[in-house]
Amino acid sequence: MGFPRLSKYIATNDGYQVYRGFNSGHIRLLLKYEVEITELEKRLEKLDEGDIANPDMTYRLRNTRHEPHWDTERRELENDLEAKLMKYDEILLKHAQVQGLARPSPRNHRSVFNWIWTNKPLDKGFDDFIFFANDMVTTKTCGSNYFEEFIEENIHTWPVSKLKRYLTTDTERDMTSDLNVTYYSQKQLESFAGYLLIGTTVVTLLLPVFLLFLVPMSRILMCFTASVFVIALACLLFVVTKGNVYRVFIGTATYGAVLVVFLGNISAEAGGVN
Repeated sequence: MGFPRLSKYIATNDGYQVYRGFNSGHIRLLLKYEVEITELEKRLEKLDEGDIANPDMTYRLRNTRHEPHWDTERRELENDLEAKLMKYDEILLKHAQVQGLARPSPRNHRSVFNWIWTNKPLDKGFDDFIFFANDMVTTKTCGSNYFEEFIEENIHTWPVSKLKRYLTTDTERDMTSDLNVTYYSQKQLESFAGYLLIGTTVVTLLLPVFLLFLVPMSRILMCFTASVFVIALACLLFVVTKGNVYRVFIGTATYGAVLVVFLGNISAEAGGVN
């Protein structure tokens, strides 16, 4: 029970390692230090202006010497500024690192949320961190691809549910006796996701070739068919590459060029026959 049980559950799957990024908390501390550091800078600038106007104090602007009996205001301000800047930089860099972590998939967060909600391992109020779905990050370094996420999201929906028994092995089934918890083999999941990706890609690439080559159609219809499949491939690439515009452009341009050459050959052959 308690934290030991919760930590063991989270440790069973890398995807369940979802933690709060505390984005708002980091920003609040950064704002606090920004205000305080800015105030110190203004006080130093005011002190500089006073030293410039007083010939007897300009020595403080030309070197870093300090004697015990001299005025310590500048030295104290600089020490305070250094301490706050170091703390500010530390929080800023750590905040950037945390926000640079990957975001967990909605399904993984939902799985942890549902398990905590059902089993209630912690006292009331001690599990409130799980409610901040938009503030979650994950330490999982290898992200799932779209097809893995698609299978996981629809594992209980027909026809994907037909794969359910193939995605678990004896190892996963022995991990829990809770009927409400099911663990899936990552290896099996990656394999089926790969098959789905290959099948979708092959169909998208070859179907227009078969249609254009085997089905008699006008040139307008041929152009329309080619355009539809170019758009379909662009959408597929956008999903698979998670919005990488460069890869989508290169892949779509290459596929479009191949179809243009193919259409040109068909038109040339048709013209020769006529």
